[in-house]
This record gives sequence, structure tokens and C-alpha cells, in this order.
Amino acid sequence: MNPGANRIRVASLNRNKINAVKEVFPSFRVEGTACKSGVREQPLSLDETIAGAIFRAKSVFGDYEYSIGIEDGIAPVPNT
Repeated sequence: MNPGANRIRVASLNRNKINAVKEVFPSFRVEGTACKSGVREQPLSLDETIAGAIFRAKSVFGDYEYSIGIEDGIAPVPNT
């Protein structure tokens, strides 16, 4: 049996992020863990925000079935 089956690791201890993943994946056991983002504390572009989320998810994957990185940032939105 796969020890990571039905488990998702969220690359954050932020309760809002963990709860959001629990809401989307109710049949999985969701656990958060501290993780660096690999980008500056406040990402200032969409590319940097995406890079941070990917870095987080890859950093905590381990033996879990899935890992999720959620990164927030500030990015210009054209035509606004």
C-alpha cells in the first residue's frame, strides 16, 4: 500500500490555504507544513507568484500522493 495515498501536503501553515484545499479535496487527508517560497516575501509579478507556488509544491512533495503550493502576490492587471 502506498503510504502517501489519499494524503495531500500543503506547502504552508496558513489555515486559509489549508482549509481551501480541504474544501476542494474533502476525501483526502490534508496536512500543512512550513515551507520557503523560493521567491521574495511579496512577489511582484504573476511569473514570480507562479514560480513561488511551483517551488513550494515541489519542495514538500515527499511521499504524499499530491502536494500543493499556493502563493499570493501583487501583479499588474492590464486594462484596469
